[in-house]
Amino acid sequence: MYKYIITVIISCMLFVLPIEPAEAQICKVLHPGANLPQVALISPNDTCFNLNNGVYKVSQAILTSSGDTWQDATPNDGIKPKITGITGAENIFYGGDGPNVTMKNLHIDNAISEDWCENTMPLCGRGISRVGSNFVGENLLLTNHNNSGIGAPGGNALIKNVTCINIGTAEFTKLDRNDNGPSDSACIKTVSSIIIIGGTATDMFWNAFWIDGGDSFVVKNTTIRRYGHVGIQYEISSGPAEISGNLIENGGIGAKVSNDNKNAAMKILDSRDANVFNNTIRQNKGLGMELVTGRRQPGSFNNRIHHNFFGADEPLVGCDRNGFHCYDNVGVKNAA
Repeated sequence: MYKYIITVIISCMLFVLPIEPAEAQICKVLHPGANLPQVALISPNDTCFNLNNGVYKVSQAILTSSGDTWQDATPNDGIKPKITGITGAENIFYGGDGPNVTMKNLHIDNAISEDWCENTMPLCGRGISRVGSNFVGENLLLTNHNNSGIGAPGGNALIKNVTCINIGTAEFTKLDRNDNGPSDSACIKTVSSIIIIGGTATDMFWNAFWIDGGDSFVVKNTTIRRYGHVGIQYEISSGPAEISGNLIENGGIGAKVSNDNKNAAMKILDSRDANVFNNTIRQNKGLGMELVTGRRQPGSFNNRIHHNFFGADEPLVGCDRNGFHCYDNVGVKNAA
């Protein structure tokens, strides 16, 4: 009996113990001249870094941690703090796959490349490299990176209103005849699920927006101009995908790799469940859109290509192949 009473009393005491409040996120205010890689290294997870306007030079990558936020301290003044690798950084930000990183209103510039990382595992030359799942990037300006603006983010990434200018070099593409390494260069290249809404990609050496071996892929309401190889590429991915409301123009201007790998405004390669509609493709060299059913998994299945506008000289190729249904497209030339 006494044992039962004591147990009840202890249970009630445990029930009313106060719950500790969640620890508030630590925020640091930074100014030009700050050693950003060092500041990041000594900061715990879930730190917010507020950057005041000016130029921050880095000679090595800034290592992001889980839950970090990097952002403009004065986002309403129309000026983005600039972080540049002009002194030799091979990546500007490197995540090591840590999740839940956010970046807003930053100008990220000039990640270089070295021979060691170009051939088999292209982990350098990226503005933002290998941030983990649930990455959020908003109003980012990405310029002058040798490889990609954003490379290999984790799944469930959300990118809004990105601007990419002058991204890519031959070293990270099939045009590099000195090695047999993979192609990787793009404004954004991913192997995981991603949503890209709004933004522009201008003067891409190779591709603009590219998923290769992933799953869900959304690209909506972007503008792509003067790309070298492909504007939007949906490749060996399981989907679902929505590619809609994009303007792709004045591209396909790079050297052609081969007759089997032509430049095109858009490519869908051995992928599933894409809904491609209301895109405008005009004044590009090469193909307007290429639809491919090959031997790679998951294979082409249930892809709908409809209500897109094509300029005068941009063929839509591949509508007769298994896995594609094309209808109500305007201005199509040499559709097959």
